[in-house]
Amino acid sequence: MRPAARVVVCADDFGMAEAVNQAVAELLFSGAINAATCLTRAPAWAEGAGRLREVRAARPHAMLGLHLDLPSPLTPADRALAEFRAQWAAFEDDLGARPDFVDGHRHIHLFPGPRRALFRLLGETGARPWLRQCRTSSTRFSPKRWLLDPLSDRFRREAGRLSYALNPGFGGLRRFDPLEDVARLWRRDLAAMADGGLLMVHPGGRDAERLSACRAQEAALIRAGAIADALAAAGLALAQARTPWDAPAGRKSTAAARS
Repeated sequence: MRPAARVVVCADDFGMAEAVNQAVAELLFSGAINAATCLTRAPAWAEGAGRLREVRAARPHAMLGLHLDLPSPLTPADRALAEFRAQWAAFEDDLGARPDFVDGHRHIHLFPGPRRALFRLLGETGARPWLRQCRTSSTRFSPKRWLLDPLSDRFRREAGRLSYALNPGFGGLRRFDPLEDVARLWRRDLAAMADGGLLMVHPGGRDAERLSACRAQEAALIRAGAIADALAAAGLALAQARTPWDAPAGRKSTAAARS
């Protein structure tokens, strides 16, 4: 029997709120997910960073990424670069390591100014993290695809020219409506994944944060096994390496940056 293709299930927005930190850390410790994005300028980051150091000690293959944030995706490159430098420095200082991957809050890293700033930052640091692209793998309807797919195509071309690795697949876009069938959404997106694909999830708890009801919903579903069931149905497994497509897997990898 061939081994299952490996994917990333990544919790978004660690640092945004204490309830988010608690849920994300719990799910990383349990092995229900294998990655998290880090908002190093968010209100709950400083207090929560210690939990991620504990996660890394207990789960050395957990992937921790820098979740770049800006007030607007239209921020000019020079201004974005200054902010990105500060966020990168906070990640290194608080976690004692460079990010395993880099992406953007509200997908801002795909937009022209922030995109240029990101690649300039990586050139300055000499780091070679993998980068998240957001072209969806499944064909299910999502209005966000009209914007994110073409932006991702441009991002992929630039990353490929500079030889950065990218996740070959992406899923998890949602409306953040509590009535959404999120488990069905996950099943459809994971069924379309190849080796190295990435599913974004948004676990949290009920607090004052705007999306807390949806975050609590996702956390409860993951705890109840919805992600594990969707992975099993698609013949997938969680990656156990910080760059999940480094080694051969059972399904042909499409992880080349220029694919």
